[in-house]
Order: sequence, then structure tokens, then C-alpha cells
Amino acid sequence: RSVDGGGAWAKVAGTGSDQITSNNFHDIVYNFKDNHFYVSNDNDILKSPTGNLDDWTSIGRGKPGFLTNVNRIEFAQCPSDPMIIYAIGAVGSFSSNTAVTNDGGESWLLRTEPAIFGGYGQAWYDLELTVDPSNCFHILSGGVVLSESTFQGLTWRSIAENVHSDHHNITFDPTNLGRT
Repeated sequence: RSVDGGGAWAKVAGTGSDQITSNNFHDIVYNFKDNHFYVSNDNDILKSPTGNLDDWTSIGRGKPGFLTNVNRIEFAQCPSDPMIIYAIGAVGSFSSNTAVTNDGGESWLLRTEPAIFGGYGQAWYDLELTVDPSNCFHILSGGVVLSESTFQGLTWRSIAENVHSDHHNITFDPTNLGRT
């Protein structure tokens, strides 16, 4: 993190701090509803009220039902309800099942795997997850193809199959609710 416009940088999370086991970070979110920072790395999701060094708490790794045996984690948090968080991980070249928490990471439920690779696994390269800010149960996931779940990852269906592959970021339109 830089506090002087990029003149100097300080490590505020990663190996050697708060029992964090990886320096590879994949997502970072600041939730304005609960004023916390959230990050994901290769095997965990962490949160912090300040973003300072040694002020991070794991809400993933080791919690009941959370993803195991993954080597990359992508997550999405509902902006209006920070207790609802979704996560998927890379299992080799493919996606894990969807993990969901409705209690801020105290416990997780494993749901189905999003259909995002269609036989062409490259989760090390393109793996993405996002939640609809106007409907916390509606989530999209991308890899080689794009998939949608309308109820917290319970089931997934492929959408937009003629859209170019390699989904790295999915964003909902903030001015037109429900549109990506």
C-alpha cells in the first residue's frame, strides 16, 4: 500500500503477517456498508477494518465448509449485505464448487461447480465471480464460458456462449440494475 501517491510502498498483507500463507492476491474489495477491506489469495479470504499490516482475519481457510485443495480463490461480496460472500477456486485447471456464506465467513456451504470451462480448463488464467448488487442471490461466473446462478450457486446455467472466452472481470452496470 502507498500512502504518498506511489512514492513508497509497504507490504500490508502476505506471508509473514497474520499467518497468511501466500503472497498471490487475486481479489480486493472495500465494502462501504461495513467499512472493511476483503482480499483473496491462493487459499483464503481475509478481512481487515484498517488494511494495516497484522490487522487481517481469515474468514475462509479452516472455516467449516470452506474450499480446500485449491490454488487460487476468487470471491464476490454483496455490496448491500457484506455477510453474503461467494467463492470459487482453481482446482488444477478447472473450477471448484461454489462456496457461499450468509454469516460473513463463520461457516460456508458448498454448492455446485459453475459450468465455465467446457472441457478447456485454464482456471490459472481466467476465473471470475461477481454478484449482482441489486440481487444478492444472483451471481455470474466466468472462465472460458460465462455461467449464471439465480439462487446462490445452487445451480448454474451457461449464458452468452458466443461471447469471446477468457473472462477476467465481470461488472454489473451501476446505472442500470441487473445489467452486466
